[in-house]
Amino acid sequence: MPTDIVYERYFQIARAADDASRHLADGAAVLTLSLAGTGSMAGSDVAGRQWGTEYDAGARTMMSGITGTSAALVSFSSRVKQTAYNWAESDGLTAAPGEHHVTGVTPIVADSLPPPSAVGDSGAGLQGVIDLVGEIGVPVPNGDTGKLVSAADAWNAYLGGGVASAIRSMESGSRVIADDRSPEIDLIEGEFTTLTAAVAEVDAGVRHLGVASGEFKKTLDDLRNDIKDAVEQMIVEQVAATAVGIALSFVTAGIATAAGVGVAASRIASTARKIKGFIDLIKNTAKLSKTGKKVGHGLSELKTKIDEIAGRSPKTLSGKADDLPKPVPKSVQDTIDYARNPNNYKHVTDNPEHGLQDLIAQYSSPADFVEELSVKARELPGLTPGTPYGRSNPLTVVMNGTPVTVRGYLDPTGAFKISTAFIPPA
Repeated sequence: MPTDIVYERYFQIARAADDASRHLADGAAVLTLSLAGTGSMAGSDVAGRQWGTEYDAGARTMMSGITGTSAALVSFSSRVKQTAYNWAESDGLTAAPGEHHVTGVTPIVADSLPPPSAVGDSGAGLQGVIDLVGEIGVPVPNGDTGKLVSAADAWNAYLGGGVASAIRSMESGSRVIADDRSPEIDLIEGEFTTLTAAVAEVDAGVRHLGVASGEFKKTLDDLRNDIKDAVEQMIVEQVAATAVGIALSFVTAGIATAAGVGVAASRIASTARKIKGFIDLIKNTAKLSKTGKKVGHGLSELKTKIDEIAGRSPKTLSGKADDLPKPVPKSVQDTIDYARNPNNYKHVTDNPEHGLQDLIAQYSSPADFVEELSVKARELPGLTPGTPYGRSNPLTVVMNGTPVTVRGYLDPTGAFKISTAFIPPA
């Protein structure tokens, strides 16, 4: 028969895993929103496509790994809780000591989407500063350094926030396991160790993507400065050779303008060759991984074990665990939280002109009605994250047989934020 302290530890271990999952999920949702505006940040030139393609693959691996790790953490937690309740059932206990650690806690599972592709022409980039295509014969890197800064900041914020908090939760669970001598502790410790390794790999991958985004931004900044210095040097040499003043204002317009202000063709050609050398160097160094290992390779290696943990079901002796809140995907929980906020649902339910009174009366509360309406809207097929659904493209949700017109916003994380709803006029 387990002692009270063993029960307590089981629930503490389960809570540590649930907390780690929630931290990963909450932080990943913020990360997804922060990265939504970073599309095409790498540019469309050879170097940008090379770096951006690696970044896209790494980001997809990380988001998938975060989701898989979160699901495995919640699955592990549910089985540890069930083990505690099974022991309580066999020992004839009506309540398991320590269950207050998990009572009322809804496990949250990450379900974040990968960011938009880093490859693409997001605007003029460096070409808008110095127009060199004609003279050099190769496209100038046109990555967006502002977006690269945003991406680096987003990954680094997740690293220091959600990921760091998840690591602390796992460390807390490890300390409890180290002191435990219960019958299943070896099995519990084996899975927990795998999950701890997965969280550590999330940390490593997120760190890599933050650093890499910052480094590529610096690479483009250095190229910008090298090009500017080369063009200014060309002007200085021409001024010295001709003893005439040439304004530097054309530097921002481009080397092509140089011919129009008297710079010798030979100097233009020489400067173009120098700048082409700068660009060729970037093509050789614009790589996300300096070691040849792909971002998230550690998570990929753990994937089979993580999926196995996530797919295991509790062996039920006691039904007490059925009373605990069931795991909810982060985007669904955010949809529910938004719908149940009085500032949001009252805009839907308190206007008689919306014609919803009879439907609302069929639910325990107006908040319950708007929650179900929002969740159903989110689950409609064919919706695109990051899209407003307003007057021109409203949604139709059937509630207890009645079609309801719904407007709102499906944010980049997949959470639906309802703005209004009404029964359309006959």
